[in-house]
Amino acid sequence: MSVEDMPHASAPPSVDATTPPGPRWLIPVLAMIAIVAGAIAVFAAVRLAEGEPEGPAILVAGRSEDAPELRGFRILPVRLAPDFTLTAQDGMPFSLSDARGKIVLLFFGFTHCPDICPTTLLTLGQGITQLGTAAEDVQVVLVTVDPERDTPTILGGYVEAFHEGAIGLTGEMAQIEAVADAYSVSFAKEWPEGADPETDPYSMAHSATVFVIDEDGQLREGFLSPTPDDVAHDLAMLLDAAKD
Repeated sequence: MSVEDMPHASAPPSVDATTPPGPRWLIPVLAMIAIVAGAIAVFAAVRLAEGEPEGPAILVAGRSEDAPELRGFRILPVRLAPDFTLTAQDGMPFSLSDARGKIVLLFFGFTHCPDICPTTLLTLGQGITQLGTAAEDVQVVLVTVDPERDTPTILGGYVEAFHEGAIGLTGEMAQIEAVADAYSVSFAKEWPEGADPETDPYSMAHSATVFVIDEDGQLREGFLSPTPDDVAHDLAMLLDAAKD
């Protein structure tokens, strides 16, 4: 689940002094639930401390402990970014590990997207441009969630319009689903109300996280609706850290 999908907690209801107490069994049951939840939390913390790589990527509020100045969200569990191989705009296979040595900005979207995708890619491009010559050490990668329409040629022209050197990736739907699942990204076809799915054009609902992967292939943070300055700031920090 991504941060943007998380439900917001509501305020607890007020309790009137005249409200009668609940059943006598309620208190011990709640206590037992609390104990079990605490045990689960401790187990999860131990797994995280041991670097357990299993499970999808989850964005959580708060800053990275090893780089608290970063403006994005922390990614848990801490691990190498899941590697994958898809087809690039030149028709050749491209693996995420092929970009090792560069900072990768990984985004899932599609070329028919009316708003989120072009806005995000434009923001990334503007942020990278602020880096000057250091921009050569950053790689934008777009994985399409609409392989039915996004051919390699269409993807190439689309991503390069936002940032020169950007890579667009496609593949069979099963391949795309596997990559998306590894990053806890969800997507699905959707139609306007009253449309006929058999004949009418569709859009794609999808997660909007930008995953930031450092030069060593580590998942460092996730962006949700960043500004160009946010992108430039964090990329500059990660590039400087790699030089030390």
